[in-house]
Amino acid sequence: MHKDPVFDLRTPIVFAHRGGAGEVPESTELAFRHAIDVGVDVLELDLNVTSDGEIVVWHGPELDKAYVDRQLLTGKSIQQVKWADVAHARVLDPRRPQDRSQDPRRKLLRLEEFVKVILAIEAERGLAGTMPWNVELKGKIERWEGSFARLFASLNEQVAHRKIVLAAARSKDLRQLRSVAETRSAPRGAYAFNLATEEQFAYRKWMRLNLPLSLLTGILGIFVSEKPKESLVGYTLETSHALVGKKLVDEVHRRGGAIHAFLTAFTAVLPGVEHKGEPELRSEIQRLLETGIDGIMTDFPERVVPIVRQIQATQRQPLAYSARDADPTTA
Repeated sequence: MHKDPVFDLRTPIVFAHRGGAGEVPESTELAFRHAIDVGVDVLELDLNVTSDGEIVVWHGPELDKAYVDRQLLTGKSIQQVKWADVAHARVLDPRRPQDRSQDPRRKLLRLEEFVKVILAIEAERGLAGTMPWNVELKGKIERWEGSFARLFASLNEQVAHRKIVLAAARSKDLRQLRSVAETRSAPRGAYAFNLATEEQFAYRKWMRLNLPLSLLTGILGIFVSEKPKESLVGYTLETSHALVGKKLVDEVHRRGGAIHAFLTAFTAVLPGVEHKGEPELRSEIQRLLETGIDGIMTDFPERVVPIVRQIQATQRQPLAYSARDADPTTA
């Protein structure tokens, strides 16, 4: 047992990806309530910008899982529509896709609404308002130019009392995000960051690769000139569970960073494990915990949290600190 180098929580920590997209209407109040209630440690969310500059909590970019007046928004992108066009949209329940409930807790959330929702849930649960967030910005960074002021106005109020990791997929976008955060973060240097896809390839020699993946990463590596960062303090490496082995975990830790594994699919080449049967899912989680990994990201927190706790109990180690605990000093 150790503490996550970035979130400073006892490991392994569990993230609710999009609030638990496999179990509840993703990225909604219902999702984040569900995630907190089942005992996750970190909320993972994605932010997109509409055509008129509204910051919306949505992975997207497609709106094929959302509906207005019971009509699916198939073929529309969150980046192409105005907020007024989707302000009354609701999100499908993955377990009951034919249900077109108008429950307001299913609505798309603007960033400011998300913040209010989380603060309200934490107050209701008697929590200390310290639950960490892992926030990924979607779309090309150029689309965010007019929205950075609002982004950091919302997040800076929270980062003073909760840890926030800012993430982006592409190296170019992430470099710009880090640069903007340097001037807009308050206090300065308050945010941690993920490693972009290209930056992660710099660690491919430590990854757990089968033959097809070795060939693929070798080819892609030709076009990626990134070198491993000497220090990963304040950085998280977020990657597929299939690529995580003890060598990679040890190398990331040696450089001072944290490493978190997605149980979700990363294309057909890196399949997910969450839809597998209980024995196979448990076996993979067991393997990941034995590598010393810091955290696990999942669309199915209600399935994964009990397994993580049971394995830890079996190993007679203290359970991972849960952000549901009212007293953060116990972490």
